[in-house]
Amino acid sequence: MSKIAERYSSARTTSNLKSEPRTRASAADTLAAAGMAGQTQADALLMWSVCFGGKTSQKLALIDSLTHKLTQHMFRRQLPGDPRQIAKAVLAYYLHARCDSCDGVGFQIVPHTITRSDEPCPTCGGSGKPHPPADEAFTWLHSWVSKLISIAGTSIMRKMESQMHL
Repeated sequence: MSKIAERYSSARTTSNLKSEPRTRASAADTLAAAGMAGQTQADALLMWSVCFGGKTSQKLALIDSLTHKLTQHMFRRQLPGDPRQIAKAVLAYYLHARCDSCDGVGFQIVPHTITRSDEPCPTCGGSGKPHPPADEAFTWLHSWVSKLISIAGTSIMRKMESQMHL
């Protein structure tokens, strides 16, 4: 998890939203930057919110958004399938999938011990997730979701940077 993701995740659950005048990195500043970034990157911030403590209503809104985006892509490419079901599968894969061989850690278990080796898991290649289905629509939406996560983190950091006048 990136540093900004950790800050956002802890800011969402903190009970101390006191802003320190000496710093621009308090929980309140992080949430304010996320809110400002959400003005221009709503889908990305919705994905970010779901990944780091989202509620069911946010997940349903994200599925609707992903379904809309995927429907457009599937129509252009003449792909078969139910976009809503694919969107649900991608979100479930992104949030909950984990490799059975390494328990989602990404490293092999040394045989007959509980210790992890330094070698990446041969099943998942060190990602900690099983290989995604080889469906074109699934693959496209999965890469779109990864891009949304990246956009959200970058947008929040830019807003915080502009607040700090760096």
